[in-house]
Amino acid sequence: MKKTIIICVLVLLIPMGIISGGIYWFAKRDARLTKYKKIKGEIIELNTKKKDMYNPAHETAYYPKIMYYDDNDEVHEFELKVGSNPPLGRVGEKIKLLVNPENPEDVVIDSFMYKWFGPMLVCIIGFIIFTFVSIVSVTVILNQHKQRKSEPLKKFLS
Repeated sequence: MKKTIIICVLVLLIPMGIISGGIYWFAKRDARLTKYKKIKGEIIELNTKKKDMYNPAHETAYYPKIMYYDDNDEVHEFELKVGSNPPLGRVGEKIKLLVNPENPEDVVIDSFMYKWFGPMLVCIIGFIIFTFVSIVSVTVILNQHKQRKSEPLKKFLS
């Protein structure tokens, strides 16, 4: 019984590590983004790519090319590495950006999805695994406890 409890606790450390990693990622990104400057950019082009190049029937993903001006009125352009369908916006549409003042090429779209989706997804996956492992652990421990309680009665009856 003690071995089972120790194993269950050790297995629970895995999802706790995943959750901790998500929280660390969130905190690190938050600390980094607080130093970024908020500016407006403009979608200047929508490049398209098939989501699955091996299956042409799959949907097209839109990769916006965005232009913005830094503090020195220099023009910067970049294309998002993540495509979407529907597209993030239309050509000519203004978009909120966060730009690293020390490195104008380091740009993040100023939206919840682009800033926090990764850390949030890691935490959610960790919580799901934690819940599943907790339920399985409690079930195993309770079943072992019931078996131990019924053993003296079986010996007595035989």
